[in-house]
Amino acid sequence: EAVLRSPKDSELLQEAGVIEVEAGRLDNAIAYMKRAVELTPKAADAHLNLAEACRLHGNTADALYHFNKAVQLVPDDADAHYALADLYVAEADWKNAEKHVELAVKLLPNDLEILNLHGIVLEQIGKFPEARAAFLRALEISPNFVDALCNLAELCLQTNHHADAALYYELAAQQTPLNDTQLSNLCNCYLRQDMAVKALEVAEQLISTSRFNKYSLVARGSAHRALGNFDAADLDYRAALKEDEDFGPAYENLGVIHRLTQSDLNHIKQRLEDPSQVSEDMLIGYYYALYYGHRDDKEYAEAFRYLEQVNEILTKRSS
Repeated sequence: EAVLRSPKDSELLQEAGVIEVEAGRLDNAIAYMKRAVELTPKAADAHLNLAEACRLHGNTADALYHFNKAVQLVPDDADAHYALADLYVAEADWKNAEKHVELAVKLLPNDLEILNLHGIVLEQIGKFPEARAAFLRALEISPNFVDALCNLAELCLQTNHHADAALYYELAAQQTPLNDTQLSNLCNCYLRQDMAVKALEVAEQLISTSRFNKYSLVARGSAHRALGNFDAADLDYRAALKEDEDFGPAYENLGVIHRLTQSDLNHIKQRLEDPSQVSEDMLIGYYYALYYGHRDDKEYAEAFRYLEQVNEILTKRSS
């Protein structure tokens, strides 16, 4: 009613747009906010509100345009730089994400969300020590900040600091239940430290929350394997293959415990007839499985050939 009485009031139009966003009517929200921008083209808030509505609507191009317009109008608006960086992260445009998140950090050096996003961006571009520093800075300010704890744990895992990764996951778990991916990572951290009993406990927790998905089954199988329970491990790996007969990690782990059959090897080779249709992660599992299978058959030259193919993928990833 207020907008009908004052149809050229930009602030009212923006307020109406915000209400429409809350109600889930994004088309209406964008219409209100576009009118506000037309009336006050130099108002950074109007561009920010329109940009956010466009982002929620999935219109990335318009969202980027209006976020950029906002930071041009108010270069010292940390929230605008943060929002823009966050959108560039979603678009995997790491160069622009780094530029704007660093501007946001300079403007608000103690903001937890900004520091956390800074760490994420730095990790993605391979600046691991700087990423670690960003997450640790956030935790200095708020030691129980779950997002930073989990992101730091993932960074430690990626850089093979498994004890540190486990510690940060454990601290995060004191604040909120870990999701399936985080529990799986924690299980792997324990396995890497020869803490098989703890790994099995986490794997059982993962099974109870994820309803027997293939990743949790392989995690539990690996915990059983570390404890020497090879029959139990075999059952879990086979159960994972019932969920997905093409699941590379299950074949790889069956190879580790010398339980691959000729049927398994034939299936893998059939899948490899067109490697372009197989993801890198699955390829690694297949090549490792073929390495183990040929090694067990004492076909060492063939086994080594598959090990070289794994090495090629891993080398490419690290370059």
